[in-house]
Amino acid sequence: MYTVKSGDTLSHIAIKFDVTVSQLKDWNNLSSDTIYVGQQLIVKSPSGGSSGPKTTTYTVKSGDNLSSIAQRFGMTLSEIIALNNISDPDKLQIGQVLKVHDN
Repeated sequence: MYTVKSGDTLSHIAIKFDVTVSQLKDWNNLSSDTIYVGQQLIVKSPSGGSSGPKTTTYTVKSGDNLSSIAQRFGMTLSEIIALNNISDPDKLQIGQVLKVHDN
């Protein structure tokens, strides 16, 4: 179990525990991304299965954008931004190496 703290988002919690936002939402019966300070969240599979996706890297190519890269690897835009500590999503550069979920 994890207790939500001020400033937490599902994306940051998912990355911290190496799971996906979808898994957190499923395990906690959440229908939206809204969470509250003090809320208790299940952060690993109740069935004891795999803790979540492993990461690999992807090198940005001409024509790529964060949304298309995230979609290619089954991630949300928020997940890829948080995983890579991106402060300005509009400044993606060709040749930049990003962490992504290993499909």
